[in-house]
Amino acid sequence: VPPPAPVAPGGYPPPSAPPLGGAGPTGGQPGPAPADPRSIWPLGGRLLPLRPLSVGDTLDGTFRGLRATFLPVALLVLVLLGPIQLLLNLLIQQVFPTATTFGLEQFDDPAFDPETAFTFADIGAVLGGGALLGVLSWLATSVVTAAVVALVLQVDRGEDTDLGASVRAGLRVLGTVLLGGLAIGVMGFAAFLAVAALIALLFFVETVLGVVVLVLVLLTVAPIGFLAFAGASSLIAPIAIIEGPGVGRTLGRVWWVLRRRFWRLIGITVLILLVLTVVNIAVALPFGLLSFFLPGGQWIVDGVGETVAQVVTVPATALAAMLVYLDARIRLEGLDLRARYRDLGA
Repeated sequence: VPPPAPVAPGGYPPPSAPPLGGAGPTGGQPGPAPADPRSIWPLGGRLLPLRPLSVGDTLDGTFRGLRATFLPVALLVLVLLGPIQLLLNLLIQQVFPTATTFGLEQFDDPAFDPETAFTFADIGAVLGGGALLGVLSWLATSVVTAAVVALVLQVDRGEDTDLGASVRAGLRVLGTVLLGGLAIGVMGFAAFLAVAALIALLFFVETVLGVVVLVLVLLTVAPIGFLAFAGASSLIAPIAIIEGPGVGRTLGRVWWVLRRRFWRLIGITVLILLVLTVVNIAVALPFGLLSFFLPGGQWIVDGVGETVAQVVTVPATALAAMLVYLDARIRLEGLDLRARYRDLGA
C-alpha cells in the first residue's frame, strides 16, 4: 500500500498531478493559464494571503501592502509625481491666475474686463502646458503603479525591497500599460457613443420614451459602466507585472476577470473609491487651511497636499486590483494549490 500523500502547510493536500492548464478546480471550467512555469504566480505567502479572499480580506490586504512598502512607495511618488503636480499648480495659478481660488474675487471688481483678463495666449499656455503635464503625469503614475506591485511581490517572497528593480519592472511593462489603458478608453468611449446614439434615436421617435430611457441609463447603466471602466483600468498594471509584457495577454486577462468576477470588482472599486475619497478630504483639509494663510505660496501648498494624498491613493488602487486578480485565480484556477505543490518540490 503506498504511503499517504503529505499534507501541505495549511491543511491542503497536494494535487496528484501538476495542474498546469486543463480543467479548473470549480465546475470543470478550463482556465486560460499557459502551461509554463510563469503560470504559477511567484507567490511567497508572507504578505499576500493564499486563500479565497472576502471583501474584508481584500481591504485588509490592501492596507497591509501599503504598510509593508510605505517608505519606498512614498519615495517613488514624491520623486516621480511630486514635481509634475507642483509644475501643474504653478502653471495654473501663475500663468492664468484669474481662474484660481484667490483670483475669483476679480469677477466682483467693476473694472474687471473678461476680454482683457482672458487672453488667447494665457488660455493656450494653460491648455498646452496642462496637456503636456497631464501626459507626463499619466506616464509617471503608470510606472509608479506597476512598481508598487513589483515591490509587494518582493516583500511577499521574503526579498529585500529593491526600488531600482521595481522601477525597471514598471518601465518594462510601461508600453503594455499605456496601450492597454488606451484600448480600454477607446472601448469605453465607443460604448458611450453607442448609448448616446440610441437615446438620441429614442428622443427622435418618442420624446417621453427617450426621457425614460435617459433617466434609467443615468441611474443604472452609467454608474455601473463607470465603475467597470475604473476597475478594468486598475487591473492593467498588476496583470502586466504578473503576466509579463504583452497587450493581448493583459487585455485577455482583464476581460477574464470582468466576466468571472464582475460584481466583486465593482464592489471593491466602490469601497476603494469611498476610502480614497475620505483620505483625500482628510489630507486636503489641513493643506487647504494652510494655503488660505499663505496665498502667495498656494501653488506649493496645494501641490504638496495633492502629492501626499497620492502616496496613499495610487498604490491602494493598484493593490486592491491585484488582490481581486489573486482571488479570481485562486477560486477559478487553484493558484494556491499550484503554489503549494511547487513549494513541496513535487
